[in-house]
Amino acid sequence: MNALQMFRAGHCYLSIAAHFGTTEAEIEREIHKPRTDERIASRCDAARKTEDTKVKWQRKKAELAVIRRACA
Repeated sequence: MNALQMFRAGHCYLSIAAHFGTTEAEIEREIHKPRTDERIASRCDAARKTEDTKVKWQRKKAELAVIRRACA
């Protein structure tokens, strides 16, 4: 089990540091970096999904415009 998994299991920085024989500051850095990376990846995924939805609706709007012109 790594520091991040222990943190998610409910352990505090102090107990994790004692388990690994290091300082709290080092454990905090070990935990903070992957959590930040996960948040950034999550935000990128959300932005990508939003962009995909925008493109889909723009395509649908263009198709409907073609249909309206054909029917007019």
